[in-house]
Amino acid sequence: MIDRDQDWVEENTFSKLYGSIQPPSFPHEYLVKTLSSSFNTGLKPFTDNNNKTVLEIGSFGANNIRFLWERGYQKIYGIEITESLVNLCRKNLHVFTEGKIPQKNIVLGSNLELPFEDNFFDLIISVNTIHYSTGIEIKEALSLWRQKLKDNGRIYIETAGPQHDFVLNSIRIDENEWKWGDKSGFREGKPAGFFDNEEHWSRTLSSLFSKVSTGRITEKSEYNTVDFMTALCIK
Repeated sequence: MIDRDQDWVEENTFSKLYGSIQPPSFPHEYLVKTLSSSFNTGLKPFTDNNNKTVLEIGSFGANNIRFLWERGYQKIYGIEITESLVNLCRKNLHVFTEGKIPQKNIVLGSNLELPFEDNFFDLIISVNTIHYSTGIEIKEALSLWRQKLKDNGRIYIETAGPQHDFVLNSIRIDENEWKWGDKSGFREGKPAGFFDNEEHWSRTLSSLFSKVSTGRITEKSEYNTVDFMTALCIK
């Protein structure tokens, strides 16, 4: 059994201090764009979604599963790191998919613990979960994810970029080994697996996948900067 971070409970996943009243209900915008069009990646999106099997690693409030369901995917699974988040996702899943996706499809797991058969998924999604592994665990997790994909299966991955306020506030120890800084709430002092730059990101993924199309999302306001690196990869 993998040692999971038990601080991941519902009240820690969104900040009421800054005005959030609930986890997000709507899907991640860049994920929608990437899976709906070839514009960002040059890779044509799947069309026969009824026959595709998909997993979201870190399915949270089922907001991205909502998009997948509305796009036509019917074989959808998710994992979360604690019972609290599994229950949150199952509750929202029932609402967003009108009870058509079984709640049992959302299970406990982690980056290094995917309780599914090898070569099972056509598509895997990981939005900001890979950096909760560190050091050699990064490649171990990515290798495991690849193992769960069918031949020519795809994976969408996103992680915090080098200009993200959280990354700039964290302490680098070694390659993919960082320590969260004091701006990161309950994560402060815990290990993180950030990437140094886009080249480091692309090189790591290209060592495991046959095709990698990377991207970058940066949003800046007067008060903060969020920066993410993305990739759509083919096994």
